[in-house]
Amino acid sequence: FGRDDEALARVQAMHGTAIRAMRVDVADRMALVEAIDDAAAAFGGLDGLVNNAGVCFASALEAVDPDEVATQVAVNFLAPVFECQAVIPHLRKRGGGRILNVTSASARHMDEFAHIGIYSSTKAALERYTAELREELKGDNIGVTALSPGGAETMFGSGWRPEMAQKAFA
Repeated sequence: FGRDDEALARVQAMHGTAIRAMRVDVADRMALVEAIDDAAAAFGGLDGLVNNAGVCFASALEAVDPDEVATQVAVNFLAPVFECQAVIPHLRKRGGGRILNVTSASARHMDEFAHIGIYSSTKAALERYTAELREELKGDNIGVTALSPGGAETMFGSGWRPEMAQKAFA
């Protein structure tokens, strides 16, 4: 899944039928379910899921934009919950599999970035959800892992308002 049609087309061209590149709005629950079911049908089942979508808007908590809060909760927490719900029946059909939820070190460490309290809170919620899901799925041979990277040089923060980026990265 991705948002950049050109990048998806390049990846699809590189890998041919070994992959299925799909543009999906992860905040749209029904679109997620349809995409997961489509992928399962195309490949004869699923072996795993990597929840790596994430969005962050830097802001002081007292001034956070309500729409930005809703977007971060929808993409960083609700989408992984709905994706897991959609993929679990497919994994059970295969006799097991793996779910990997990408969280963030900012959920536990205050020194990662400033002004990303909503983002960090959604990632903390995802870590707790992952731990609960791991316990629930033990008997189904479905492993559930949280990957919690720290700071890395990526496009993270590239769309932030300049004054917030300066404060966050300081």
